[in-house]
Amino acid sequence: MPSHTGRLIDLLFMTYNSALMNIDCHIELQHLLIEIDYERYANIGDILERFYCYKHNLVTSNNKPDWKQLQQFAVHSQAAKTSKQVICESTLPEEVLTGELKKRARIQEWDEESLTLFLEEHLAYMTITKEQKKHLASLGLDKRMPTQFYKDNPPLIEALYLRYDTANIKW
Repeated sequence: MPSHTGRLIDLLFMTYNSALMNIDCHIELQHLLIEIDYERYANIGDILERFYCYKHNLVTSNNKPDWKQLQQFAVHSQAAKTSKQVICESTLPEEVLTGELKKRARIQEWDEESLTLFLEEHLAYMTITKEQKKHLASLGLDKRMPTQFYKDNPPLIEALYLRYDTANIKW
């Protein structure tokens, strides 16, 4: 078999996987839009995680979201790099993301393009230790952002990691 055939098969397989990923991203975006339109925010976090996994091709061999890959793909705190007691969470708490989606839904109609842009800017994940999670909770930062997030409107990259910086969690 010529070497071109092997490359062609690889290219077709990559194209097929890419198409599946795009379809799954599209489905999750449509799911989000429906939930937002009907003001059903209870399961937004699960949908966001699935969207993120599909967007970044963090899937199992059966094309299902892979939480272990998500945990490995996410930015790690320095302590999480050497600990086995870790969790993966959205850098902006689910409650903050949901609040932002609700707030913007009152002033604009979400569509697939605007929602994709919002998620690309605001959705990221961080792997931290369970102790660090407890520390965030002790500071009241497990489900909300520090006050300067709401007051100062910091640049987005700073905003995503502001609660970790406030809790002195190095990453």
